[in-house]
Amino acid sequence: MSTTYAQFKVGTLSYSGSIDFESFYNYLHGWLSNKHYKITEHSFKEDQRKQEVSFNWVASKGITDEITFEIKAKFHITGIKPHAGKWIANIKAVVNADVEFESYNPSNDNIPMTMMKRFIGKYIHIGAYDDWRGLLHKEAGEFYNEIGVVLELHKRAIKV
Repeated sequence: MSTTYAQFKVGTLSYSGSIDFESFYNYLHGWLSNKHYKITEHSFKEDQRKQEVSFNWVASKGITDEITFEIKAKFHITGIKPHAGKWIANIKAVVNADVEFESYNPSNDNIPMTMMKRFIGKYIHIGAYDDWRGLLHKEAGEFYNEIGVVLELHKRAIKV
Protein backbone atom coordinates (compact mmCIF):
# COMPACT_ATOMS: atom_id res chain seq x y z
CA MET A 1 0.00 0.00 0.00
CA SER A 2 1.45 3.37 -0.92
CA THR A 3 0.79 6.83 0.40
CA THR A 4 1.27 10.04 -1.53
CA TYR A 5 3.69 12.22 0.38
CA ALA A 6 3.81 15.26 -1.89
CA GLN A 7 1.88 16.38 -4.95
CA PHE A 8 2.48 19.47 -7.00
CA LYS A 9 1.53 20.99 -10.32
CA VAL A 10 4.56 21.67 -12.45
CA GLY A 11 2.85 23.73 -15.11
CA THR A 12 0.53 24.09 -18.07
CA LEU A 13 1.96 24.86 -21.47
CA SER A 14 0.00 26.06 -24.50
CA TYR A 15 1.40 26.08 -28.02
CA SER A 16 0.08 26.87 -31.46
CA GLY A 17 2.13 26.04 -34.52
CA SER A 18 3.78 23.32 -36.54
CA ILE A 19 4.64 19.89 -35.16
CA ASP A 20 5.99 16.58 -36.35
CA PHE A 21 3.82 14.51 -34.01
CA GLU A 22 5.77 11.27 -34.29
CA SER A 23 9.12 12.87 -33.46
CA PHE A 24 7.54 14.99 -30.68
CA TYR A 25 5.99 11.91 -29.08
CA ASN A 26 9.09 9.73 -29.48
CA TYR A 27 11.47 12.42 -28.22
CA LEU A 28 9.55 13.05 -25.00
CA HIS A 29 9.05 9.32 -24.41
CA GLY A 30 12.79 8.79 -24.93
CA TRP A 31 13.68 11.67 -22.60
CA LEU A 32 11.73 10.08 -19.74
CA SER A 33 13.13 6.63 -20.55
CA ASN A 34 16.69 7.99 -20.46
CA LYS A 35 15.96 9.28 -16.95
CA HIS A 36 14.94 5.69 -16.03
CA TYR A 37 11.19 6.32 -15.86
CA LYS A 38 8.78 3.56 -16.83
CA ILE A 39 6.07 5.19 -18.96
CA THR A 40 2.50 3.95 -18.91
CA GLU A 41 0.08 5.43 -21.40
CA HIS A 42 -3.27 5.54 -19.64
CA SER A 43 -5.17 6.71 -22.68
CA PHE A 44 -4.67 7.62 -26.30
CA LYS A 45 -7.65 9.01 -28.18
CA GLU A 46 -7.77 10.18 -31.74
CA ASP A 47 -10.86 11.80 -33.22
CA GLN A 48 -10.34 12.46 -36.92
CA ARG A 49 -13.73 14.13 -37.26
CA LYS A 50 -12.85 16.73 -34.61
CA GLN A 51 -9.21 16.76 -35.73
CA GLU A 52 -7.81 16.15 -32.25
CA VAL A 53 -5.58 13.75 -30.34
CA SER A 54 -5.16 13.36 -26.59
CA PHE A 55 -2.99 11.10 -24.49
CA ASN A 56 -2.05 10.75 -20.82
CA TRP A 57 1.22 9.40 -19.46
CA VAL A 58 2.25 8.34 -15.99
CA ALA A 59 6.02 7.98 -15.75
CA SER A 60 7.19 6.13 -12.61
CA LYS A 61 10.65 5.60 -11.21
CA GLY A 62 11.49 3.61 -8.11
CA ILE A 63 14.04 5.57 -6.10
CA THR A 64 14.35 3.20 -3.15
CA ASP A 65 12.34 0.21 -1.99
CA GLU A 66 10.01 2.71 -0.31
CA ILE A 67 9.99 5.80 -2.55
CA THR A 68 8.56 6.19 -6.06
CA PHE A 69 8.57 9.29 -8.25
CA GLU A 70 5.67 9.88 -10.66
CA ILE A 71 5.45 12.48 -13.40
CA LYS A 72 1.97 12.75 -14.89
CA ALA A 73 1.54 14.44 -18.26
CA LYS A 74 -1.65 15.14 -20.18
CA PHE A 75 -1.48 16.24 -23.80
CA HIS A 76 -4.41 17.57 -25.82
CA ILE A 77 -3.81 18.47 -29.46
CA THR A 78 -6.61 20.25 -31.34
CA GLY A 79 -7.22 21.95 -34.67
CA ILE A 80 -4.97 19.55 -36.53
CA LYS A 81 -4.32 20.54 -40.15
CA PRO A 82 -1.93 18.44 -42.25
CA HIS A 83 0.90 20.44 -43.82
CA ALA A 84 3.79 18.93 -45.84
CA GLY A 85 3.64 15.63 -43.96
CA LYS A 86 3.50 17.38 -40.57
CA TRP A 87 0.74 19.06 -38.55
CA ILE A 88 -0.28 22.59 -37.76
CA ALA A 89 -2.07 22.34 -34.42
CA ASN A 90 -2.79 23.72 -30.97
CA ILE A 91 -1.26 21.81 -28.07
CA LYS A 92 -1.99 21.98 -24.37
CA ALA A 93 0.29 20.05 -22.00
CA VAL A 94 -0.29 19.74 -18.23
CA VAL A 95 2.48 18.26 -16.06
CA ASN A 96 2.04 17.20 -12.41
CA ALA A 97 4.26 15.18 -10.08
CA ASP A 98 3.95 13.01 -6.96
CA VAL A 99 6.34 11.47 -4.46
CA GLU A 100 4.88 8.25 -3.08
CA PHE A 101 6.21 5.98 -0.38
CA GLU A 102 5.27 2.55 0.81
CA SER A 103 3.19 2.69 3.95
CA TYR A 104 4.38 0.60 6.81
CA ASN A 105 1.90 -2.06 7.94
CA PRO A 106 2.81 -3.17 11.47
CA SER A 107 0.14 -5.91 11.76
CA ASN A 108 2.59 -8.79 11.24
CA ASP A 109 5.49 -7.47 13.32
CA ASN A 110 6.34 -7.88 16.96
CA ILE A 111 5.86 -4.93 19.33
CA PRO A 112 9.52 -3.76 19.80
CA MET A 113 10.21 -3.80 16.05
CA THR A 114 6.96 -1.93 15.35
CA MET A 115 7.92 0.84 17.76
CA MET A 116 11.38 1.18 16.20
CA LYS A 117 9.99 1.34 12.65
CA ARG A 118 7.44 3.97 13.67
CA PHE A 119 10.18 6.05 15.29
CA ILE A 120 12.40 5.84 12.19
CA GLY A 121 9.48 6.64 9.89
CA LYS A 122 8.31 9.58 11.96
CA TYR A 123 11.58 11.28 12.86
CA ILE A 124 14.25 10.18 10.40
CA HIS A 125 12.61 9.55 7.02
CA ILE A 126 10.61 12.80 6.83
CA GLY A 127 13.75 14.86 6.18
CA ALA A 128 14.81 12.43 3.47
CA TYR A 129 11.35 12.65 1.87
CA ASP A 130 11.74 16.42 1.64
CA ASP A 131 15.05 15.91 -0.19
CA TRP A 132 13.39 13.45 -2.58
CA ARG A 133 10.55 15.89 -3.20
CA GLY A 134 13.08 18.55 -4.20
CA LEU A 135 14.77 16.17 -6.63
CA LEU A 136 11.46 15.16 -8.22
CA HIS A 137 10.45 18.82 -8.51
CA LYS A 138 13.72 19.43 -10.40
CA GLU A 139 13.25 16.44 -12.74
CA ALA A 140 9.58 17.23 -13.43
CA GLY A 141 10.53 20.84 -14.12
CA GLU A 142 13.20 19.69 -16.57
CA PHE A 143 10.63 17.53 -18.38
CA TYR A 144 8.19 20.46 -18.54
CA ASN A 145 10.93 22.72 -19.95
CA GLU A 146 11.90 20.02 -22.44
CA ILE A 147 8.34 20.02 -23.82
CA GLY A 148 8.60 23.76 -24.45
CA VAL A 149 12.03 23.46 -26.06
CA VAL A 150 11.02 20.66 -28.44
CA LEU A 151 7.88 22.55 -29.50
CA GLU A 152 9.90 25.69 -30.18
CA LEU A 153 12.37 23.65 -32.25
CA HIS A 154 9.46 22.22 -34.26
CA LYS A 155 8.12 25.72 -34.87
CA ARG A 156 11.51 26.85 -36.21
CA ALA A 157 12.22 23.72 -38.26
CA ILE A 158 8.83 23.41 -39.97
CA LYS A 159 8.10 26.60 -41.88
CA VAL A 160 4.46 27.22 -42.72
